[in-house]
Amino acid sequence: MFISRTTRRTTWRTTWRTGVALAVLAALTTSAGAFAAPPGAPAGATAPPPQDHEGSPSSAVDRVAAFYGAYVDARTGTPDTVLADALRAHFLTREFRGRLAAWERKNGADGVLRAQNTPRAWRVSYDNSGAGHTWTRVRLTWGDEAKPTYTYVSVQSDLTTRLISDIKEAEE
Repeated sequence: MFISRTTRRTTWRTTWRTGVALAVLAALTTSAGAFAAPPGAPAGATAPPPQDHEGSPSSAVDRVAAFYGAYVDARTGTPDTVLADALRAHFLTREFRGRLAAWERKNGADGVLRAQNTPRAWRVSYDNSGAGHTWTRVRLTWGDEAKPTYTYVSVQSDLTTRLISDIKEAEE
């Protein structure tokens, strides 16, 4: 059977245009779905867009946030103790690591989290600065989403090295 060059070109163009149209439709459908209401939300509600996260290695607060994010991740599920130890070596001062180990032996808990379990979420915020240090407040979220509970730690960082030099329990 003979198919002319014009027929092949027309068939190819039609196939290509159909493919492009399906791709655009899929993209539009996916984008619309991203803003759909979460399950159980009132009709007409939309999900918030994803949040941007920024950071800078020159910011002590951002370094604390990076540490807690990676540390909680390393401890979640099947704990990766090698990674958790490497994070401690990278983000904590040597002197504080010694004091932290002593605290952990005495209290039988993880000194970074001040708990025996791993939280499901964390939030870091600036608290204060002075005398060559900055303090951040870390809120650790426990329990399920319906009834969360929180604990707080105060994290001290040296401004010159931006390394964590102390962690203490903090008030709500």
